[in-house]
Amino acid sequence: MKRLFIISFFSVAACPFLLYAAPFDQSPDMPPATSVEKSSSSFAAEGSTKPIAPILLTKVPNSAFKIGEKLIFSLKYEFITAGTATMEVSEGPMVDDRPTISIQSRAESNGFVDSFFKVRDFNSSIVDRDALVSWNFHQNLKEGGYNVIRNTLIDYKSHIYTFHRIRKASNTERSGSIDRPVFDILSAFFYARTLPLKLGKRFEITVFSDEDIYQLGIKVSPKLEKVHVAAGRFECFRLEPAILGDGIFNAKEGKMVLWVTDDERKMPVLLRSKVFIGAVDAELASFTPK
Repeated sequence: MKRLFIISFFSVAACPFLLYAAPFDQSPDMPPATSVEKSSSSFAAEGSTKPIAPILLTKVPNSAFKIGEKLIFSLKYEFITAGTATMEVSEGPMVDDRPTISIQSRAESNGFVDSFFKVRDFNSSIVDRDALVSWNFHQNLKEGGYNVIRNTLIDYKSHIYTFHRIRKASNTERSGSIDRPVFDILSAFFYARTLPLKLGKRFEITVFSDEDIYQLGIKVSPKLEKVHVAAGRFECFRLEPAILGDGIFNAKEGKMVLWVTDDERKMPVLLRSKVFIGAVDAELASFTPK
């Protein structure tokens, strides 16, 4: 079964995560760092005392999700129940005097799958409450013998990002410049729920991942589809995103399809990721609020 890909949506497979700028022996439940150290790149020129203007963050209308939302998914490989995944939305810390939302995704394989391919994925995103863009994204992926921790902090005032990755004996930490508002792979999923989806249309979202900026394309099928899962029957948009990166509903070896409800919430109901042999499904089992 190659790697078992699971959600926080598009990490989205459980958007598994966390860590932030804290020591890397801390648990996923430790609070995230919420600031980035300022450097000389915060100024217009070397030796200048004139600060550059912060990157403008534009408010996004959002009636799709709110604090308190919790989605629980059943993860299945063909006819085998492989585990569970959750996505939760809660109030985040203040960052640069702006309120934020915390989005967390977890994916865990069950006892049967643990015996040969144990998965414990965690993703966490701190997003601006108004603009929904990413301030901090953390991943802690444990999939079989593959383990990696990634943490990205973005400072829109000083135009700086800080990236930290731990993989086996390798410990990488770098910083660089950024010139626009960006989404991480988890916040991009939630932002997509706020888009005015139209049958047959295509949307693009600017995503920042592993120090790269790319366009995440989302194609909307020309027809609505009825989907039946444990949480109920839903009329849905069928979305086909093109995703890069590790973990969370990743489909390196094939196609990924996501069904979201045709209503104000655009709630994810089913995610199918085709892998080397067969497909991995994340089916909505329950959700709150109703």
